[in-house]
Amino acid sequence: MTACKMDQSALQDIRSLLWGSSLKEDVFSRWSQGFIFSEETPTALVQLEGGPCAVIAPVQAFIIKCAIFKDNSSDLKHLKTISNAGANMLLLEALKEILLQVSTSEFVLFDLQSPPQESEACALSQQHQDVGETSHQQGDVTKRNSLQEGALTQEAFHSSLKMIKCRTCDELHKTLERSLPQFQSRFGVLLYLYSILLTKGINQIKNEVEDPSEPLIDGIYGHGSQSLINLLMTSHATTNVWDNDKDISGL
Repeated sequence: MTACKMDQSALQDIRSLLWGSSLKEDVFSRWSQGFIFSEETPTALVQLEGGPCAVIAPVQAFIIKCAIFKDNSSDLKHLKTISNAGANMLLLEALKEILLQVSTSEFVLFDLQSPPQESEACALSQQHQDVGETSHQQGDVTKRNSLQEGALTQEAFHSSLKMIKCRTCDELHKTLERSLPQFQSRFGVLLYLYSILLTKGINQIKNEVEDPSEPLIDGIYGHGSQSLINLLMTSHATTNVWDNDKDISGL
């Protein structure tokens, strides 16, 4: 297992493949969420805004798959009462299985270094709490929340990325286990998505997509492409799910 600084050339390739020539802040903001579970259904992932369903839905599918084959049972009623620890274990197994199926040699996981802006925002938040700020001071609370939400722009996010390379399944499992809180935090979906792209390989993805010039995420609406969904579901970034041989009424 090796931790290293993000290579700027590889980072630019990821950004171009994923977002195209430009990334709007509101699109980046909508994708900035973690893998969080519903309070009503312990193993149901929650999508906060439009866009990241292209990653969340496949991960949800693998959570269900892991739940079925872990206990060799098609009865999923127990998932309604599963503990937080049990749900987190299913999430970990789902994230690991998707990475296993896209990898050819090694696994690349992304993490965030703590940027100065974020540390200052947290310190400011703590300072307000220490002086006994009450809930009726809505103006100050709103201002503080805005500072925290705006603490990491897309540029700050990308400049704070670091890579962790794992060469074995055991290393991958331990690193995922240690990084799970990060994947459940604000930028978890993006960190995992970037991990998938670099583990699969940028050039390999470009060879599989129908049009390499088209980004995997729509730059205007922020919706993920079918190729992105298929990459997570099947390990192949193809627009369609057949194997290039089509039998149409025997023709």
